Amino acid sequence: MSLGITADDAALASFNGFKDNRDKMYVIFNISGSHIVVESDKGKDASYDDFISAIKESGDPRFAVVNVEDGSGSEKIVFVAWPPDLSSGRLKMTYASSREEFVQSLEGVQLKLQATDDGELTVDELMRLAKCDV
Repeated sequence: MSLGITADDAALASFNGFKDNRDKMYVIFNISGSHIVVESDKGKDASYDDFISAIKESGDPRFAVVNVEDGSGSEKIVFVAWPPDLSSGRLKMTYASSREEFVQSLEGVQLKLQATDDGELTVDELMRLAKCDV
């Protein structure tokens, strides 16, 4: 079921810059009205812990892309869906119904992670996911 929520042009441009330039650690997206928009991003000087804190900060669902080292000297682009257990059912449903269409619009995503609680979104889990794909 689609609610007609689409990525705005700036969000797609931000992702394409993220993918092509590899100058950012992460980009976080949220839903505003009927569009998926960029909420924040950070450069390569950010840490995985910075990313995890930022995506959890609002307490509401978010989407993100993050560059994760795979252990062989390369990076993987990981799409993260964060619908925390404690957020409202309506918000979680809105994000869930938009997720697949959004991730398909992000050409170049290599891995996907859906995490609903703190134990599922950790530095160790990101690293494990990237290394398993090597």
